Amino acid sequence: MQLGTIHPRIKSILIVDDEEDIRESLGAVLEAHIDNVTIYLAGTGTEGLATLKEHPVDLILSDYKMPGMDGLEFLTKAGEACPGAPRILITAYPELNVAMRAINEASISNFLTKPVSAETLIETINAAMVKSRAVRQ
Repeated sequence: MQLGTIHPRIKSILIVDDEEDIRESLGAVLEAHIDNVTIYLAGTGTEGLATLKEHPVDLILSDYKMPGMDGLEFLTKAGEACPGAPRILITAYPELNVAMRAINEASISNFLTKPVSAETLIETINAAMVKSRAVRQ
């Protein structure tokens, strides 16, 4: 299946997930579909925030359930550290209250449920980037 074209303004993405295989799989999918993108991987929210201090990014993907700092707390802090980057929460636990908190507290752009197909991931990222660009204009 041919996937849609990724938004051309994406040069760097941060993926935060405590499961190494998931963050590496997401990174591999994105590297395969975005030319010249830099992917930063972090296993915890704390590592993700440290990455953002050194490398501002165009987009942030985060898991919800992680030890220590959960995805909502991380994405809230990430929004302060990198306010222009759309934030997407990915979870295997799709609960309405989590989705509402993510929208209201972390100002996420989108909410995805695991497992995420490559097609859905690409479509969601494009929608987030288009929405972010419209808000800035």
